[in-house]
Amino acid sequence: MRTEKELWELVLSRQDLFWSGLCGWVIHIKGESLINENEYLLLNNVLLNDLPKRKNPYHAYCWEICKIQPRIDWINERIKQLEEQWK
Repeated sequence: MRTEKELWELVLSRQDLFWSGLCGWVIHIKGESLINENEYLLLNNVLLNDLPKRKNPYHAYCWEICKIQPRIDWINERIKQLEEQWK
């Protein structure tokens, strides 16, 4: 299984699969068979536990729908954190 960092780098490399949100983006990556079930579960667990939350429970995350740049920024920050852990 690939590392979380490698998986986020893969997600970033397939911006053509982004439609409306980060969770959906990861689902589309899986749907294209670019990641396996275990890799999907790893990323999904990160999304469920580490994304910034909104106060409104009906809108789980803090970014506007269909805006890719905040998600790219978050992924890049996540990669940076992962790199720092291994220094």
